[in-house]
Amino acid sequence: MKLGRDWTPKVVRNNINTNITYTKPDKFPLLNKIIIFFLIKKITHFNYNFKKSMSFLNKERWEVLKKEEYLVAWFEVLLDIFEIAQKNNIMIFMINPPSLVDVHDSKINRGIYISNSRLDRWFANYQAISGARISNFLSVIDKFGSIPVMNCKSSFEKFQGLDRLRLFTDEIHLSAAGNKVLANDVFSFLKHNKVFNKFYKEGCNKQKIDFNKLLCLKNKAVQNSKEINNNIDKIISSVGDGSIDHEESIPTDRYTTF
Repeated sequence: MKLGRDWTPKVVRNNINTNITYTKPDKFPLLNKIIIFFLIKKITHFNYNFKKSMSFLNKERWEVLKKEEYLVAWFEVLLDIFEIAQKNNIMIFMINPPSLVDVHDSKINRGIYISNSRLDRWFANYQAISGARISNFLSVIDKFGSIPVMNCKSSFEKFQGLDRLRLFTDEIHLSAAGNKVLANDVFSFLKHNKVFNKFYKEGCNKQKIDFNKLLCLKNKAVQNSKEINNNIDKIISSVGDGSIDHEESIPTDRYTTF
């Protein structure tokens, strides 16, 4: 740091000075104490709060996937977006996004995805069910009619196993190859959408949203399908029978319940 000017024979820098503050041992003692307090708090909360809550051995974490609060909040945010779009002559399209895993994966494909990603079998289940909740929500919006939903998720279904892996950088984010598939999907959809083409040529937005009708769909949109809830219940039952490997019980990420 100072090329030896702060070096003292037989004096060892502590970890805080060496790797965090980059200062001499006796400099900024109050700052060092604050950082030590912060690190102790972080380690304590991680080991005794975060790990316990986020563990897939925790039934409450799976129960979160049955709650409606997240989807209710999402629905209300969408209403705000739709209202802004209507006032500013902006067309709205939504995308049902693809993900690496799906609730309908075969055992062979699911094994390939887990072996070649950061997912373990329980994290993969959690991610797949989370994706199913989004698709279920968007299917209700799509039936509303005024807001087209591009089902890009279905376009990725033809890619399975190792062929599917090349489209993703992790369980959600697309690689360059995946983005190309998605882009072609969006282009094809817009090319054949009459309302969009009229808007593109004339700048006149014919997309009218009946907010009262949309609000009537809210309760249905924010509810899981029976299939989704059944999948969650099966997993919750397995948590209690000790079949989950403790080494696979902590995820490497914290969405969607943190």
